[in-house]
Amino acid sequence: MGGAELAVDGSHMHEAVGANVIKFHSDWPADDSVFVGPPPSGGDEFNSSPDTGILAWTVPAAEDLTGASFWGGSLPDRPFTLSVLNVLDDLEMVTVSGNQNTFEYRREKTPLLFDMVPNQCYAGQKIQYMIDPKSAQWDGHVESGERPVQELSLGGVHTDWADTVPTNYRLAGWVFRDPLTAFVSEDQTPSADVKPRAQWRVGDSMPLSTSEHCSFDGDECWSVRVHPVIESLDASSGYTLGGQDLTIYGKFGLSGDAEVEVDGVKCDVTYRSESEIACTTGEALQPSIEGPQPGQPGLIQTINGKEELLTSWETYVNQHHNKHIYTDGYFQAPAAGRYAFHISSDDNSRLYLDENAYDADSPQPPTFGPERAVRNNHCAWRDFFAEMPPTMQTATEWIDLEEGQLYPVRGYLREGGGQDHFSVAVEYEIPEEDAEAFEGHHHLSKEMQLLSLDHTGDLEMWQLVIEQEPATDAGTFELSFLNPKQGGEYWISDVI
Repeated sequence: MGGAELAVDGSHMHEAVGANVIKFHSDWPADDSVFVGPPPSGGDEFNSSPDTGILAWTVPAAEDLTGASFWGGSLPDRPFTLSVLNVLDDLEMVTVSGNQNTFEYRREKTPLLFDMVPNQCYAGQKIQYMIDPKSAQWDGHVESGERPVQELSLGGVHTDWADTVPTNYRLAGWVFRDPLTAFVSEDQTPSADVKPRAQWRVGDSMPLSTSEHCSFDGDECWSVRVHPVIESLDASSGYTLGGQDLTIYGKFGLSGDAEVEVDGVKCDVTYRSESEIACTTGEALQPSIEGPQPGQPGLIQTINGKEELLTSWETYVNQHHNKHIYTDGYFQAPAAGRYAFHISSDDNSRLYLDENAYDADSPQPPTFGPERAVRNNHCAWRDFFAEMPPTMQTATEWIDLEEGQLYPVRGYLREGGGQDHFSVAVEYEIPEEDAEAFEGHHHLSKEMQLLSLDHTGDLEMWQLVIEQEPATDAGTFELSFLNPKQGGEYWISDVI
């Protein structure tokens, strides 16, 4: 993925003056291929001195050099021979002899970014990078006393992780188990999509397809979405006649248009800055609803009476020991149809859902309905289909829900010790008439699943006919079938 810091010292060479371009030579994908690296720039250059031939900058990704996918290639490694180009006289300097002038992209040293927890956040919120570091933390790749990563950022903005990723903290390799925890910067502006970056000594993490998320209709996709934050209002009540000036304070950014509604009625924006929006309220047909009602998007996590806002139905990973953790909120069905909810947890968990939607005409405190799903043993993070005893129903039955309605939900996690996590995946049964519209939709372990299930499970039927030549003797035939899932082993079906 690139991202490693590379230094070339040509200060002892007489051709060094004016050297400011590094060239990559490779026989892949074609013989004698040459890729010229860009000159050091403000974004990727550090401590360079082109006048003396000292170049230090961030190595680009192999895909950027070649235009082809390094990860999808058949070879595990991609070596490039390096040289330095003096642009003043077009002379080329080979750095040193032997393998010291070769830079190699290696799969085993490429950490994989599976996903962010959560993928929708706001300034100041806790966020986790779920990464398989591969061998990036082996001895020699990270020195003793160092932190495992060099940088954690969102859309080029540094996150705050100095106190959450201590020195000598190491992630387990070849598994997505241990998080890198950070806090979104208070300077992070709202954005529909920012790209997360985790930079190691060996380079950048490679984002997998699982780190991309899409809306239910598939019209919008993002890696991480940063939401505006409302911190306070200058008034908490008003009149149905409207015409009242209202000022909202928070973190809003300046990109995109700002639209404001107050109790479902448009409030015309008259002023906007990064931290303030002023608007004039419109006329309402009736007074506001009094009584319990759904609040802001997200769920409320409660641990020992302390509440915290979660922006996805998933707890942070490996944050608690010996705790009872509740996550309460509402599920708003994006379309009418049948839904199933799956749970993954360490340790035990429960899921509750009330099929009686919130009634705005007669608001009542939420009741979370019966126990819909149970997991009485731990499983790996987001392993929704981990095998469990038949008596343990880790997914709900199909539940009919109406579009736009709000249904009270509760998740419960009993954490005993060791690893801990709790995630909920939602599965939507695609109507047959809509199957084409959802074709190619992806991401099984996402907040919204779009899977079409065939409940009839018709078996594949076929007929084998063996024709015997009249002149041959009668004999016995042994029918064998190859099961590719069992490593190529044959099993005998019948003898005729």
